[in-house]
Amino acid sequence: MTRYLAVTTCNAEQWQAHGIRMVDTFTEFWDPTIRLWIYAENWGDNDLYEAAPWLAAFKKRYRDQRYNGGPGGRDYRHDAVRFAHKIAAIGAADIPARARDELVRLARFVASRDA
Repeated sequence: MTRYLAVTTCNAEQWQAHGIRMVDTFTEFWDPTIRLWIYAENWGDNDLYEAAPWLAAFKKRYRDQRYNGGPGGRDYRHDAVRFAHKIAAIGAADIPARARDELVRLARFVASRDA
């Protein structure tokens, strides 16, 4: 059983802009015993919407919700729709079955390098 699991999501555009580099640098610089689990958003294999069937309905229900504190009344830090992908990926990754001790949630634009 893997001790550590890194989880992330991205759509097709984000994959081209950031995801490929993130995976390349992850592979190059991270310990090979740490697994990377990527959920695609409506493209490719391992689709997040198939793994978390509640996500599409959740996004539809809350997409027009306004949040206090930001410009125009919107504050991205309280944007449930934006961050729902991360929660869905963590839940869908079946953490207890895949990682014994630790979970790392990576942003798709993270590039690793040698310390």
